Amino acid sequence: MESFLQKLAQHLHEQYAEKLNELYIVFPNKRAGLFFKNELAKILQKTAWLPEISSSEDLILELSSLQIIDTTELLSELYLIHKTLKKKNFESFENYSKWAGILLQDFSEIDTYLADTQKLFQNLSDVKEIENWSFGADSLTEMQKKYSFFWEDFGKYYEALKLNLLQQNKAYKGLAYRVVAENITQKITSKNAHKFIFAGFNAFNAAEEKIIETLVKSNKGELFWDVDTYYTDDPMQEAGKFIREYKKKFGYETHPEKFLFSENQLSETAKKITLLGVPKNVAQAKIAGGILSEKKTFSEQDFEKTVLVLADENLIFPVLNSLPENVCDVNITMGYPLKNTSFNTLFELIFKLHDITFKRAEKFYFKDVLNLLSHPYLKSFSARKKNIEAHYSIIDLIKKENFVFISVEKISAVLNDDQKKYFQSLQPLFKEWKNGSDVLNCLNYLVELTSEIVDDKENNERVNLESEFLSAFKKIIFQTQNLREKYSFLNEPKTLQTIFRQTVNSTQLPFYGEPLKGLQIMGMLETRNLDFETIILLSANENILPSKKSSNSFIPFDLRKRFGLPTYADRDAVYAYLFYRLLQRAKTVYLLYNTEADTFGNGEKSRFITQLMYELVKKSKAIEIEERKLDTSKNNFSTEEKIVVEKTVDILERLDKKAESGFSPSLLNTYKRCSLQFYFQLIAGLKKEEEVSETIEADTLGTAIHKVLQVLYTPHIGNKISESEIKNMKLQVESVVFKALSEYYHPTDLAQGKNFITLKMAEKYIRDFLNKELENIKKQENENQFLFIQALEKSIEATLFLENKKIKIKGIADRIDSVGGCTRIIDYKTGKAEDKELRMDNLTEIGNNITFAKSFQLLMYALMYQHSNPEENKKIQSAVISFRQLSAWLKPVSVAQNKFIEKNTLDEFEMVLKNLFLEIYNPEIPFKQTEDLEICQYCDFKTICHR
Repeated sequence: MESFLQKLAQHLHEQYAEKLNELYIVFPNKRAGLFFKNELAKILQKTAWLPEISSSEDLILELSSLQIIDTTELLSELYLIHKTLKKKNFESFENYSKWAGILLQDFSEIDTYLADTQKLFQNLSDVKEIENWSFGADSLTEMQKKYSFFWEDFGKYYEALKLNLLQQNKAYKGLAYRVVAENITQKITSKNAHKFIFAGFNAFNAAEEKIIETLVKSNKGELFWDVDTYYTDDPMQEAGKFIREYKKKFGYETHPEKFLFSENQLSETAKKITLLGVPKNVAQAKIAGGILSEKKTFSEQDFEKTVLVLADENLIFPVLNSLPENVCDVNITMGYPLKNTSFNTLFELIFKLHDITFKRAEKFYFKDVLNLLSHPYLKSFSARKKNIEAHYSIIDLIKKENFVFISVEKISAVLNDDQKKYFQSLQPLFKEWKNGSDVLNCLNYLVELTSEIVDDKENNERVNLESEFLSAFKKIIFQTQNLREKYSFLNEPKTLQTIFRQTVNSTQLPFYGEPLKGLQIMGMLETRNLDFETIILLSANENILPSKKSSNSFIPFDLRKRFGLPTYADRDAVYAYLFYRLLQRAKTVYLLYNTEADTFGNGEKSRFITQLMYELVKKSKAIEIEERKLDTSKNNFSTEEKIVVEKTVDILERLDKKAESGFSPSLLNTYKRCSLQFYFQLIAGLKKEEEVSETIEADTLGTAIHKVLQVLYTPHIGNKISESEIKNMKLQVESVVFKALSEYYHPTDLAQGKNFITLKMAEKYIRDFLNKELENIKKQENENQFLFIQALEKSIEATLFLENKKIKIKGIADRIDSVGGCTRIIDYKTGKAEDKELRMDNLTEIGNNITFAKSFQLLMYALMYQHSNPEENKKIQSAVISFRQLSAWLKPVSVAQNKFIEKNTLDEFEMVLKNLFLEIYNPEIPFKQTEDLEICQYCDFKTICHR
């Protein structure tokens, strides 16, 4: 395979052997120039002066003699103009920056394409005025007037900014292009070049086109093309759209011999193209690594002829982590976005912490504090200071105290001396931001803190990478500080956050490596003019290759087309060319695409792939295309492994210890739901991490209601409950409920929002309960039966004898009372208790059927009560009172339609319990996952099982 750059180097060497060093060679990007130097050196094979080689953009910037202004400074310069034009009605910098960035992009594009600005802005204003026009309306509203003025001012912004920048000898890129294009004859004299060679271009902007056309006509310029007749000669192929236009414009139709270099590689060269549909993006990276690992016979030179192209550059780190060991050298052409680094996550947490939207006075929102303290760098800082225990203690205290809004003073008040000493080292991060100086001091302290961590690590590649990231943030903070000193309006904390974020979002860090050695990893744009024998292209999906048909611009499609500005159709044509050009000289091609549809509808392969399958194969018999898809069905493409835990001697000993302390009904119901969950909870000792709850959760509400009823009824234990006692309780409801919930939430948190509504709901639950109690007391007294409270929140237990084991069971009965000749064991439920959960024909299913979990619990209470009171002859009821079904009041468990629990029923249930324990203790029956995935939905351990 002879590459484009080899052909170009050979041609220029033959044509300009004596004047090679007088050429000025321009490529679409710098990387092509680097590879070209290598090819030219191979031909020369001696010491020689090379021609000057540059990218198109670098040539323009050099010829313009203007200083390219930084994006953030450009925003600031335009904001000064905005304030001048709007006088007293100017927007805040934060609101202004939301639309100013788009406006500046439009300005740059307008200049790059040499649009007539006066006509364009007038047309834009007219179009928007027509959109705003309302038939029959007498006059525009104030909002409509503001809308019209917004568009009318665009031309004023442009002219003022252009004049201001040129007076400072500065420019944005588009303006630099216009300056050079409009003065090309004068500007080109600064370059003492025999000829300008423009090589490998596909689409010029208007400024480039004017510059090149001027040079070609004056015999100072020459063009070389990297194209294929497959798409240039077919008017239906969008990849050749611009080339066909240039053929006419530069006279190649009448002089085809001057059109160098056009080939017919796509139709004639043998290629094997493999299409791989892969579920999920990360899986694509894994498959790419697998393809490279199969090429174990590859030499270093073979890998240099291989490229891994990322249509979606966000896959860079999954790809790097998936590279096999046989890939020794890697060169990455794209930069890594600074916004994706862990350092930026830390800065974003600081911004969120100080965001006034989430602050109350000088207090911080608990989630922001916990997220900041949980960041790996702050944990590393605490470890370096030998205060890791204090660090975690602070986190635990915030959760334990259930702080929702936190001040530094509130945290300090609950810390011991060691914790306070450590917390003082973090307090600069929590100092309130009143102005820009406070922001920068905080950010500088954060950099200082993280610098200590990075410097303290052992020297390795990861630390070097972290140092690069940290240096970039130091530079951005320094730039932000300089901008604040230059522009007085950049002093508000919110404004500096906006500046900082915009700079970070636009910054990419280059990867360093040997550019001509090893496997090449590139984005689509970097592949221009470069040829490889083996190509692995990832994310060949529609809406990625090409990208979505959207335009981040104030200029509508029709005006863009009318004034020669690029549209999405032009962008699609550029990417079509890049795709086909990449394949021209390749021998082996792997095209991977994501088959999984996401929320944006991706999952469809690129139309370029479809074109290959149905168009290219018809024109070339030398091309072999194979399509494969990885099965994404649950059964055939699942990495889930069943988790099975065998019962070892150690596990059985732990069960014996639990038998001594006691099994509760809830723990046994856990076993029935999922024996693995039982293992995690009891044997492994795992538990859900304690979290701060900013609103009253269902479990907290239930606990509080139990507490309230205990407080209200405790003074009456052992006594008859009459109407007067209930009425007295009703008077206490508001204060007792508030006190019960105040144990979990600060009074200010209970006085507003969802918590206040829940507080009132709890009060209503208790009042409705007491009203229903009162109604039943009246009925009972009419029947000469009276209510006596025997116990509240009563611990009850019993011992079961199983072969050679004694097993203790235990529980807490919410209320034990008696009415007439019946003892009632009552369990309060804030949720519902359906009849089907409490009624059964017999006890055959209750041991394993989780549907009867409530019945199982109630029967255990009854069994334990009977064991504790064997001489009692009263009837026993074990029942639920549901606060969501108070009209039903007492809902007892019933077996064979008997609402009272007979002794034979308890004897039978005791056997059910013993059989359950025999299963739990059976060493042949391991702990394993439930087959009912609905149970997994709310399990605390589902992340362990990957369900």
